[in-house]
Amino acid sequence: MIRVYSFLALLSLPLLAAEMINIAPIGKWIAGQSEVRTLTADFTQTRALKTLRDPLANPGKLWFRAPDAFRWELGNPAKSILVRNGENVFLIEPLKKKATRFTSAGLDPKSNAQGLMMMKFPMAKNLEDFKTQFDVIDLQEDDGHYDVSLLPKDMMARKFLKTLNLRFKTSNGELQFFEMITKEGSTLRNDFSNVRLNEKIAPEIFEYDLSGFEVTDAKK
Repeated sequence: MIRVYSFLALLSLPLLAAEMINIAPIGKWIAGQSEVRTLTADFTQTRALKTLRDPLANPGKLWFRAPDAFRWELGNPAKSILVRNGENVFLIEPLKKKATRFTSAGLDPKSNAQGLMMMKFPMAKNLEDFKTQFDVIDLQEDDGHYDVSLLPKDMMARKFLKTLNLRFKTSNGELQFFEMITKEGSTLRNDFSNVRLNEKIAPEIFEYDLSGFEVTDAKK
């Protein structure tokens, strides 16, 4: 019987550790995000796959305008573009002249994952809202920067995600990198640079001329 109790105690240790994590810095970071009206940034995306010997790196750019306008471009010239303006979301492949239309509510977590997890900005309205969406696995502080490992509570996302890792600064709400690690062992990491906050963004950034494109609706 003692062995059974000891085994149960060991199982409970990760849960107890998670409950002891002080997530107040996340609340401060989210509060800083709430003051962001626009955001423009460059990023380098690094993708590591089990089938590839060396990781693949591509440049990219993103734009955000509150409350729900977003554009994410990967490659130079862009090979993949994710554009949201309101509830409509388009995943565009310029070189193939193809586009897929989604609704923001019906976007599959596996669809263009490099942009999807960044599309919702801020990630939460406040700390309580964050806690309803994510489980914090670990949080470490390093000279004013915070490294966080977390998982979404959404069961569909957890089926293929091992962990989400990110680094942020509480002083201005800036996100410095964002990393997704899947259960199959692949890694997708975006390192941000040249971040500019609350600068004017031309409205046409959040539009895209799909004349001549094959446009299809995402399967439900």
